[in-house]
Amino acid sequence: MVSSIATSPAVDLSGLPAPVIVDQPGFETRFAAKIANLVGLIPEFDALLESDPAIKLIEADSYDEMVLAQAFNYAAQSMLLAFASGGSLDHLGALMDVARLEMTPANIETGDPAVMESDDDFRHRILIAPHSFSVAGPELAYVYHAVSASSDVLDATATSPEPDDIKALVNSVLVDEGADPGLIAIMAAALDTAKWPGDVDVSILSRTGDGTAPPETLAAVESVLTDDEVRPLTDNVTVQSAEIVDFDILADLYLYAGPDSGLIMDTAASSLAIYLADNRRLGRDITRAGIIAALKVAGVQNVILHEPAVDLVVTEMQAGNAVTITLTNAGNAE
Repeated sequence: MVSSIATSPAVDLSGLPAPVIVDQPGFETRFAAKIANLVGLIPEFDALLESDPAIKLIEADSYDEMVLAQAFNYAAQSMLLAFASGGSLDHLGALMDVARLEMTPANIETGDPAVMESDDDFRHRILIAPHSFSVAGPELAYVYHAVSASSDVLDATATSPEPDDIKALVNSVLVDEGADPGLIAIMAAALDTAKWPGDVDVSILSRTGDGTAPPETLAAVESVLTDDEVRPLTDNVTVQSAEIVDFDILADLYLYAGPDSGLIMDTAASSLAIYLADNRRLGRDITRAGIIAALKVAGVQNVILHEPAVDLVVTEMQAGNAVTITLTNAGNAE
């Protein structure tokens, strides 16, 4: 089994359109309907002048009704997981028995409040929380318990070998050794070290540094996942840090002629930072196309990407880490 936040089969909430829970006709539609209703009630009323006090009252009422309907719509949407934020999201989490994590404790000496888990991270934990109802047997149950064990866990994967993996190992030993008389001893040693179904490797990506999980984070996750009330008794769980794959970004940006090339370069750098942050996940490839698309903001005519020379393809137990980022203003495009 293989799953992580990045590769989760859970519903992609960002792709859901905002529902119209309360009808939202525009001001002119509302105004026309009220005028028609007024004339229907009082046929002799024909002083439809904009300066008439009755018309002014209808205009004000139409505007207030439009604003109120939109407020109702926003309030109703805030009770949906895809659109809730702040306190509304906390209440939705409470329905799933999921509390927002404390990222940094409050500082009593300086008076700084505690830094809490972001809405996006909290929302995704709420989304995958039902998988934890079957303890840590399903893939996403392991992921949920891992990302909830410590505020330092940015992402987690749960992997387990298939029987075919072991067959492939046995076959490779037979071929490599030519089935000589020492095969039995070699086979026994290979099978002793093989990962059998029931062995679960949980890889942890840290929020800090280059993503390598520190010992205290691994210990916190292991404490949760090896608890017999969470771990199925048939599972042998190993908690390990994600493997960090370093790469560099080196690109030349050709700009359109304009008054502020510095602003364009800053915007491109910010866009690239967002792309890298969004893809700082286990099993999430870093592609040349993605980097170029991030750098090609308004004002950039062309991007020549020198590094990475090829796409960075990672496994579910790996994550990419940009060590150096060098963006060069190559001048105005001709």
